[in-house]
Amino acid sequence: MNSNHVAVSNVAGQAEEASGSTAAELVNARELARLLAVSERTLYRLKSTGELPQPVILGGSVRWRLSEIRNWIAKGCPHPTKPK
Repeated sequence: MNSNHVAVSNVAGQAEEASGSTAAELVNARELARLLAVSERTLYRLKSTGELPQPVILGGSVRWRLSEIRNWIAKGCPHPTKPK
């Protein structure tokens, strides 16, 4: 999983550089799935099993804080609800 971790980290960093994003940027499911190189279905499966950081719900919209996703990736994508 380390090679995936590096690849995802690079993609997330490139996305930030390309868009000039800030730490408070929110990404939707399509953007996050693309950054993690998974399908949207897999992304929602990870969300439902608690394997992703919790999203922010704005009305009916589901968004993730890009800074939290980067931190999660930097820590090796640990399961947020399970102890280390």
